[in-house]
Amino acid sequence: MLRSYGSALVFATVTVLWQTCAGAQQRPIAIVPAAPTVLPDQSVQLRAELNGQCPAGVKWTVNDRGPEPNQDHLLPSDGKISTNGRYTAPGKDDVPSSNSETVKAKCRTDKNLQASVTVIINVASCPAESVRGPAVGNCIRLRPDTAVVEVGNPRKPGKRSTASFVLDQVPAQPGLPQWTVNENKLGPDVVGTLQPNPGGNSALYTAPQSVPGEQIEIEVNQAGKKVTSTVVLVGHHVFIHCAIEKLKTAADSCRIVNFNRLRGERGFFILPKGTNKDSKDIEDMKKDIGEIKDDTRVEWVNAVNSSKALATGSIIDFELPDGATQANCANYDWKFVTQVEESPNILIYNPGDVGPGICFGNHFVIALPVTVLWVDVTGFVQTLDPQRTGPASLAAYKDCYGNNAPQSIAPCDRDTWPMEWLYRLTWLYTHFGQAGTAQGTISLPTLVGQGARQLTYDVQADPAWKAGPGWINVPLIFEKSTSPGSNLNSLLVGAAYDVHFLRNPNFMSSKRFSPFVVRKPQFRFQSGTEIAPTAPHDLNWMQSITVKWPLVFTARKQPSLFTIYPVMGFEGGSHIETHLPEKGAPLRGLAGGDASYRVPFTWTHNFFGGTPITLDYTFRVRWLVNPEPTTNIANNGAQTLSAGTHIFSRSTLTVPATQNLQFQLTYLRGGLPPEFAMLGNTVSVGLTFTNPGSSEH
Repeated sequence: MLRSYGSALVFATVTVLWQTCAGAQQRPIAIVPAAPTVLPDQSVQLRAELNGQCPAGVKWTVNDRGPEPNQDHLLPSDGKISTNGRYTAPGKDDVPSSNSETVKAKCRTDKNLQASVTVIINVASCPAESVRGPAVGNCIRLRPDTAVVEVGNPRKPGKRSTASFVLDQVPAQPGLPQWTVNENKLGPDVVGTLQPNPGGNSALYTAPQSVPGEQIEIEVNQAGKKVTSTVVLVGHHVFIHCAIEKLKTAADSCRIVNFNRLRGERGFFILPKGTNKDSKDIEDMKKDIGEIKDDTRVEWVNAVNSSKALATGSIIDFELPDGATQANCANYDWKFVTQVEESPNILIYNPGDVGPGICFGNHFVIALPVTVLWVDVTGFVQTLDPQRTGPASLAAYKDCYGNNAPQSIAPCDRDTWPMEWLYRLTWLYTHFGQAGTAQGTISLPTLVGQGARQLTYDVQADPAWKAGPGWINVPLIFEKSTSPGSNLNSLLVGAAYDVHFLRNPNFMSSKRFSPFVVRKPQFRFQSGTEIAPTAPHDLNWMQSITVKWPLVFTARKQPSLFTIYPVMGFEGGSHIETHLPEKGAPLRGLAGGDASYRVPFTWTHNFFGGTPITLDYTFRVRWLVNPEPTTNIANNGAQTLSAGTHIFSRSTLTVPATQNLQFQLTYLRGGLPPEFAMLGNTVSVGLTFTNPGSSEH
């Protein structure tokens, strides 16, 4: 007891001494209020709490400039600060884009003592006289402050888009307001036209037929007081095709650079394989290739750090195509259809899958979490979504604690447990984790169909490695139920080689946007096993050749909205193990198709975010030359040997819950080799784990 008491006494003594010492410490000066907010042209009184310090007072500055009366060096966007701390915000048209300014109070006798606050400048509105009573002073405002107007809609050829503007005045001002577009310095074919109403309190703006390079400003002059609104003109869509093949020959408006966030101390930028390193465009990039340095292009560093790329991927850096300008770049939702090294599947990314990207000058830069071979970039008019994160602007690098630091793309948690171990599995993630490469479904008991309720496993995987002109794949389909008499009884696994046309993937030109695209054929050569996991086992060794002819439709602001992949081919091989007296070797004709429909992002953005709902459909018909085991489970039939036509179909509705977890509703009918257990109508629900993005099939 004495020992415990003594310990407590010592602790209490130490605590008292610490508090005594802390109380003697010098307290810093402070500014009150700590979070001031003003309207344009209005003022707020700031006060410095000196806590017994700075006997000569403080010097006030705005953005490190000032104070009055010697403020000739202030910028128009700077507010003003008096010698006693009264801050006045700039006018509405001069408010900085950040809608904030930094005010500092610096001790005159000790330069190390200072305090600062951020003044927030909110945009003012004109109150209605009938509600607020007589106005104090004059208020004039133009609504809306910004109007986004779409031009060049192909569904409305020749029709020009319009926007309405309203002038608020409190109290009402005498005289007729004067409306102008860009001060009437340019013609109507460039900036559009304005048609005020007879009273001058509103006007109808009519856009030109194409997006100009100029920013459009609507100005109203009422008795010498001016107000402005901005018109952002955007095209119905803009498009650019980027490809590694272009980098091998000459300069192009699009650049592709690979990155590795885990290589070196600060990460690496890497030229794609086969790039012509002597081209003029590449020469300009050489200083930025290699480990990240202090002077590496900040736009590339920004793009990687603002992306959702875990470890590796590609930077897409392109000049804005016709219809996109520095003024409207952030008003597009940029979406991507790409062929990558990690998968033969053509992948689709929406902004919510990869990040918003960076707009700067006449360029757009974004980092994709894959190694790009070619990519179609389409910008659609932004969706009005309160949760939307638009393209960002360039910013200085800050570390994970929000402090300025030498720029880097290395993840700040790569040396922490357990992430240091997870990052070592990046190779598995990049090859097994791409959309359309692997999914595992844990299905709840059967809801509709024959047989008892049962838990089922449905695993599909197709990891791939780029090799030569194509990809080496390990395709896997595993369908099995916990019930011994399951009607899900197939394991297909083997090795395959996929070959696509990469230089020009489409029959028509890849340089122009088209709502309908016919891609060049895609070939697959496969060899592997077919196994019936449930006893008695059947085992076949099979070879196959298939060809797909992709048809791609784009609509409703969704690239590859609807895709159809017709399939034709044949399968042949030999029996390794059978339980019925099969006489001939397996030989089959094969036809069918894969189809995929993405419920457009614009329909579901408020509820599901950036990942669209997807409906996938697979249909296969096999013509068996020689009889093979067949069981008509739907009609409780016995297993027999049967040739002829065997059909299998699968329909899957996938609804995103998170980026990596999705609800799945699956409908099955027919059977798969080697035993062709012919299902009835079977519907199951479950969960599937996948990665951001989707694939065309």
